[in-house]
Amino acid sequence: MSTPNGPQPDGQQPDNPQPYRPPPDQPAPDQPPQYQPGQYGGPQYGQPQYGAPPQYGQSQYGQQYPPGPGGYTGSGPGPSNGTGVAALVLGILALLGFWIPFANVVAMVLAVVGIVLGVVGRGKARRGEATNGGVALTGIVLSAIALVLSIVVTVVALTFFQSDTWQGIADCADPSLSSEEQQACIEDRLGNP
Repeated sequence: MSTPNGPQPDGQQPDNPQPYRPPPDQPAPDQPPQYQPGQYGGPQYGQPQYGAPPQYGQSQYGQQYPPGPGGYTGSGPGPSNGTGVAALVLGILALLGFWIPFANVVAMVLAVVGIVLGVVGRGKARRGEATNGGVALTGIVLSAIALVLSIVVTVVALTFFQSDTWQGIADCADPSLSSEEQQACIEDRLGNP
């Protein structure tokens, strides 16, 4: 018994092999494949490839992407972080200048402005207009610390300069005294042996 194209039971090839016939749903190998319109999902010749143009203000691409780093969406104004950063900078400057007596008045002004800008920056962060609420809070804290320390330094300086000790030292600065007399006066007023 032999099969039409398969091996013979005794291992020999058939005498008259049948040519290969593909299944009925596939073309014969010696004929080019027949493509059906739309078979591979692409647009066919003569068919419009694109839909109607997008209306004004609509995206022509259809897909919207999530916001990028820092919440930037690519449209509209970005976050307004300037007030928080300004509060931080003013708080740092106020901390650097609080310890200088009488010049620390400038530090007090910087601290008050820093607190105001920090509060405005925090408000913007709560409304979603800014992304640096922590920076604004840090500016508020640094400005408040600088303001308190500036007030303390000013009170201590005024107390010292209005004391009898300071008045006695100021008397020693009389230009009519020689340098040795000024030194002796200062030592006498301060109580140094």
